[in-house]
Parts: sequence; structure tokens; C-alpha cells
Amino acid sequence: MSEDATAQLNLGARLADQGRTEEALAATEKAVIGFRRTVEVNPAAHTFDLAMALNNYGTHLFKADRFADALAAAEESVALWRQLVLKWSLAHEQGLAMALFNLGTCKVAAGQQAEAYAATEESAGIYRKLAAGNPAANDESLATVLGRLTTLLQSEERYAEALPITTETVAVCRRLVVADPAAHEAGLAHALFEQGMMLSGCNRELEARFAVEEAVDIRRRLAGADPAAHLPRLAQALYALSLLKYNMHDDMSDVLNTLSESMVIYQRLAAADPETFADTAREVRATFAELLPEAEGRSRSRRFGRAP
Repeated sequence: MSEDATAQLNLGARLADQGRTEEALAATEKAVIGFRRTVEVNPAAHTFDLAMALNNYGTHLFKADRFADALAAAEESVALWRQLVLKWSLAHEQGLAMALFNLGTCKVAAGQQAEAYAATEESAGIYRKLAAGNPAANDESLATVLGRLTTLLQSEERYAEALPITTETVAVCRRLVVADPAAHEAGLAHALFEQGMMLSGCNRELEARFAVEEAVDIRRRLAGADPAAHLPRLAQALYALSLLKYNMHDDMSDVLNTLSESMVIYQRLAAADPETFADTAREVRATFAELLPEAEGRSRSRRFGRAP
């Protein structure tokens, strides 16, 4: 019986990798039913299997927009992982951390922000401990979970609380880049950008600028090698950098040059994919049009010797 359930679980994973969500869901549901029966006979041997199957099942349900069912599966999965950690082995903590992260995702979809944060924070705490002992195996997951914590805090404008988390994320991503630059430079750029946004939210504009400038440098290099993958993020970072420069009273020509580069990229992106980029392209154009007269005014003031 367990062999059949395992076969269905593996089939569900393969189907999910192929984007065949409904078929993956059906196969994984069969695995869950099969493992429930084996757990009744031998909990010690098969609770792990059921916990893993429920975790996958919840993920497939979420992708199928069945959010209430996904939440129920995620909650049951977390409960089983807790049993595994408490009753059998701390070696199951990584599974618990994974399940808690997925539970947090389901809680966000259910509009339960506080519960989502609690689950994600617990997941981060476990991954921190695991990464301290084995960074190679756990840093990537830790960075992902820390990024989710930042997103949750940012959505509530809790910038001061998010800032140390973004700083930690940057440190983790730097370790990952040392080990494998090609795989993790984009993640570092994203972490730096988020750190810059949190610093700006805390009115630490100079530090924010340094972080975003580094993100721009990385994204510019990545976009040179793979424009389709990285130009949108480069345009985003350039736009943010132009506003930071403006707020710091930089020379308006520098502000507009940075803003113009973002605007040109967004116009290209909007021409190719208007549904995704047209609104942002209009916003950037409007910002440029708003700042241009100010730049001309500052230039006239300097030419005639008046204070800027």
C-alpha cells in the first residue's frame, strides 16, 4: 500500500514540474489517502510520508486557487511535522520549517496577516538555526523566508521592523553569491533593493541610495547577459534610484538621466507586454514630465546667479 502511495506522490511531483496542476492534484490526493491508511497501521514508519504528501497536496491546491482546502492541508501538515520533531527526531526540523513557510503563504491568501507572520517567523527561526550549522544546505531557504517576512512587514509599512530582516537577508545572499555567483546574484540584487526601500522608509536616504546603487549595478550586468529576464528589475531599480537622488537634492540632470534610462526601458517593455508594464511606464513618464520643468528652472536659476 505504501509503495502505491509513494508512486502517486512521485507522479504528482513530476506532473507539477510539467505545469499539469490538476493532474498533479489528483495523483497527490491519492497519495494522501494511501498514506492515511498506512499511518493507521504504523504511525512511526509513515507519519513522515503523510506529512510530506499533505505539504505537496496543499501546494497543488493553492496553485489551483482552492485556498481554503490548501490552508486545511497546510495546517494538518504542520501538525504532523511538529509530531515528528517532538516524538521522533530533530532531523525533521527542516520539514517543519518548509511546512510553516507554506502555511504562512496560505494564511496570507486567507487574509490572516498576523497568523501568516507568526508562521513565517517561526520558519525563519528554524532555518536560522539550521543555517548556522549547515549554511550550504539552508541559506537559500533562509533567504527566501526572510524575504517573505520583509514583504509581510512592508505591506503594513512596518519599515523599522523590516530593516534588520533585510540586512540579514543581504548578508545571507552575499554568502550564497560567494558559493555560486551565477545562481544567486539576482537574489542579492533583490535583497539589496528591498533593503534600500526599508532604509528609505526609515528616512535613511544615503544608506538607501548605496543599497539601490549596488542593486542597479548588479541588475545592469545581468540584463546585459539576459535582457528578457532582468530588464524589468533594472528599470524598477533605476526608477527608485532616481527618486532617491531627487530627495537628496542631487543635480537635476543626474536625476533625469537616471529616470530617463528607466523610462526608456519601461517603454520597451510596455510595447512588448502592455498588460504587464503599461501602467508603470505611464507612471514613470508622468514623473519625468513633472520633474522636467523643475530641472529647467534650476538651470535658469544657476545661469542667472540666483539661489537654487
